[in-house]
Amino acid sequence: MKQRIEDVLDELIAEICKGKTIGDCLSKYPQYEEELRPLLELAVKIDEIPTPEPDVEAVRAAMSRVQKPLMRQKRLDLRGFFAFKTLPVRAIAIFLFLFVFEMTTVSLSAKSLPGHFLYPVKRFAEEVQHLLTIDSEGMARLHVVLAGRRTHELSSSAEPGVPLNCALLSEMLHEIDHAIEHLVDLRPESRERLIDQIYECNLFQVDVLERTKECACDCNIEEIEKALLSCMEHRHCLDCIRYHIESDNFKLPVGS
Repeated sequence: MKQRIEDVLDELIAEICKGKTIGDCLSKYPQYEEELRPLLELAVKIDEIPTPEPDVEAVRAAMSRVQKPLMRQKRLDLRGFFAFKTLPVRAIAIFLFLFVFEMTTVSLSAKSLPGHFLYPVKRFAEEVQHLLTIDSEGMARLHVVLAGRRTHELSSSAEPGVPLNCALLSEMLHEIDHAIEHLVDLRPESRERLIDQIYECNLFQVDVLERTKECACDCNIEEIEKALLSCMEHRHCLDCIRYHIESDNFKLPVGS
């Protein structure tokens, strides 16, 4: 199947972030060279722009000056505002807020990595998603998506000689833990689909960890090996759940 040029561009930008040259990247897709070269050169120039470092004390002082007059004003009571609105009006208002929020900074931050300027916006949006997800199936799917994101971030930020982001490593494994915990509350057909998705994410994590181990610092080898062991335990847990489903005696394995 022919790849979209947008997907190719994302792939090559990730390769450039890992240290490859534009020429090396374009050699993989010569048919797109004319369109991609100016975009990749622009991406390199943007990446070289230093990230502004805010003055923490100046920010606190500004917030303090703004907060004082606001405290004297009448506080906006959102609960009271919505209480006198009909259900359709409330639904439309919430939808419009989420739509505008999603189409601005959230969409721009979707592919940001730890340390990037928009990464906190990305994590905040994920917290909002978590708060708005109320059913077990949706929560399980969200944890699988977040596990995939943390794994991609770990892969993109891993560089030879640079210490591994152990917090990110721990998060990607815990997201799978949470996804597995929600399996017990799902209907059989939904549970089977989620197991397939978790299994696919597990394979992705193992692949990333094995590639990361090849170029990792000696101080991180042990952490990566422990993570690989956790991935094997996740896979064993999924196999056990599948076995219990097929035998019509589903019960979440002890220690999962």
